[in-house]
Amino acid sequence: MSSDARSARLLILGGGPAGLAAALAAGSQALVLERNVDVGRKLLLSGNGQCNFTNSLASEEWLARCGKYAHFLKPAYYGLDNQALIRRLEQAGCPSLCRSDGKVFPASMRAGDVRSALRKLALQAGARIICGARIVGIKRGGRFSVEDENGREYTCERLVVAVGGCSYPQTGSDGSLYNLLQDLGHSIVEPRPALASVD
Repeated sequence: MSSDARSARLLILGGGPAGLAAALAAGSQALVLERNVDVGRKLLLSGNGQCNFTNSLASEEWLARCGKYAHFLKPAYYGLDNQALIRRLEQAGCPSLCRSDGKVFPASMRAGDVRSALRKLALQAGARIICGARIVGIKRGGRFSVEDENGREYTCERLVVAVGGCSYPQTGSDGSLYNLLQDLGHSIVEPRPALASVD
């Protein structure tokens, strides 16, 4: 792999839904590094393998349910609301179905179809994805320098960390980057168990 292939304007650590969404937004400027052999491993387990990826609520109702976080979430949500997400996934080969309770699933009821569609959309936007890159070092100078466990170095102007916390170590979300982020000067809020949806 050439050094040019390991350089990007935006480097995204983690190939889950958040990382793939960032790659889709950044397009050809993005390089995604995923530690597993493929992206979206934890996504495959969501909803007992069926992946309830959004809901059918109107925007105002959804934001009202977000309580004190609505103002913070509003710009991102209006940038890609639930209906836009449903359309984008369908365009990428993942049609959806909406249950009577308002939960939206892939029509196949297979989480793998959501993962495949997100990967496809990111690649179509021009993003690059490298799997099998477990990060062991991050340094910041004029650019960020990121090293994986095989000694490969990646460089970028901007860095997005979307590695999934420490919620499910078997999928790679083991909190192993917390110390590296603290070394960069970030404060880590003590993690607590929680559930989160894709949207």
